[in-house]
Amino acid sequence: MKTFLMFALITASAALAHAESGIFCTNAAHTVKVSYLETNSGKVIFMYTHGKTVQVKATEADAISMEKSLLGNVMTVRNDKTSSPDKASSYVGVILPQYNLSGGTAVTFETQAVETTIKTSIAGPAGVQGLAQETHYYDVKCSAN
Repeated sequence: MKTFLMFALITASAALAHAESGIFCTNAAHTVKVSYLETNSGKVIFMYTHGKTVQVKATEADAISMEKSLLGNVMTVRNDKTSSPDKASSYVGVILPQYNLSGGTAVTFETQAVETTIKTSIAGPAGVQGLAQETHYYDVKCSAN
């Protein structure tokens, strides 16, 4: 089972007008897009799409995992639309380098968006024959403000 997860930019002007900080990424073909936004009220929004269909919209901080690693900060969200018990769990994320913002100037960088599907069965991952985890990487250019 291949899962093609794509990311989306948040383009709603109302959301951007109240933005305190955000990260916006896209690949060269604009088929992979990432959007992470922290509002002045403390609300977080993480979105991505496949084509024009929103696949995941996480609006609770505890739904978004941020782990520090030597590769950078890895932001991960579970894709509940493509996850199902006894079949697979899907996760999507982006690897973020350390950056510092000063004077309201946006920082641009290149990184990777990551899509991982972990296959399982009623017996757990050990009951899956062959490859139990598939990972796809997408090169993206990002802007953080």
